[in-house]
Amino acid sequence: MIQSVHKIYKHYGYATEVKDNEEHEDDYCLVCLSQICKGEKARSLPLCNYRYHTDCIGAWLKNHTTCPLCRNKIANHIPQNQKQVKSLGESLFNLIQSFPDLLVAILYMMILFGITESFPLVH
Repeated sequence: MIQSVHKIYKHYGYATEVKDNEEHEDDYCLVCLSQICKGEKARSLPLCNYRYHTDCIGAWLKNHTTCPLCRNKIANHIPQNQKQVKSLGESLFNLIQSFPDLLVAILYMMILFGITESFPLVH
């Protein structure tokens, strides 16, 4: 049984983008259990490289964080460039969140040292 499953669900190279299924006419999507026909949009998952219809795997990943067949966690395999973008986004978010605190600190320093007379706060 396991060998027949491996024959049906072959391993292919990782595809970060959606591709037309041209080369592998005998692929099957484990989510919908239908054949991935020539010309249909398919996507391979990272590391395990199992292929699924783009819409099927998209719907699956809305509710799950694993590959439908091997249960590898997809979230653990974020490409390095996406990790950098996430890190930059988190840094920017933290900076924006701390900005009001910085304004309060500057205002406090201005009041403390009596600088507000030179820069009136109310017009």
